[in-house]
Amino acid sequence: NSSAARNGTERSNPSAKDEQVFKGLLSYGEKLRNTVADDPGLEPLRLTLRVLLRIAQHLRQRPGDVEGALNRAFSACLRFLPPSSQEAVNRMLVTAMKGAGAHVEGLRRRAATMAPDEAESRSRRQELRELENVAIQARMWGGGGDIVDQAREKSERERAEQHQAKLEELRRSG
Repeated sequence: NSSAARNGTERSNPSAKDEQVFKGLLSYGEKLRNTVADDPGLEPLRLTLRVLLRIAQHLRQRPGDVEGALNRAFSACLRFLPPSSQEAVNRMLVTAMKGAGAHVEGLRRRAATMAPDEAESRSRRQELRELENVAIQARMWGGGGDIVDQAREKSERERAEQHQAKLEELRRSG
C-alpha cells in the first residue's frame, strides 16, 4: 500500500459531487447512444473508457472543476460539429448533469467553429423561415421557382464565403 502511495497510484474515495458527475455522465451517455442512431455525426462525442478516465483524472487533479473536465474531454470533437449539433449535445449534457444533481453551465465553444452570436443566429433563422415561405408558396401556386433558386444560390454563396473566411482565420491563427 505504501508503494502505491509513492507511485501516486493510490485510489481515493470519490466525493459525493464526483458521484453526481459520473451519474450525470452515464445518463448523458445513454441519451447520446439513442441520439447517435438519428445523428451519426455525434458519434465522436460518445463516452468511452478513455474519456471517462480523462474526466476522472482531471477531477482528481482539480476537484470541483467539472466544467473544465468536460471541456477538456469533449472540446476537440465538439469544435468541428455544426452549431445545431453543438447546442443539442450541450443541452443533453446539461440536462443529464442537472438530473443527477451536478450543476454545469455547459461546454464552451471554441473559436474554430466561430459559433454565431445570438443576434446572428436569430437573423439566420429568420432568413431561413423567409426562404421556406417562398418555397412553400412556389410549390402551392406554381411559378416563383426562379426566386427560390436565386435565394438558394445566394444562401449557398454566403455559406461558401463564410466557410472560406473560417478557413483563412484558422490558417492565420494556426
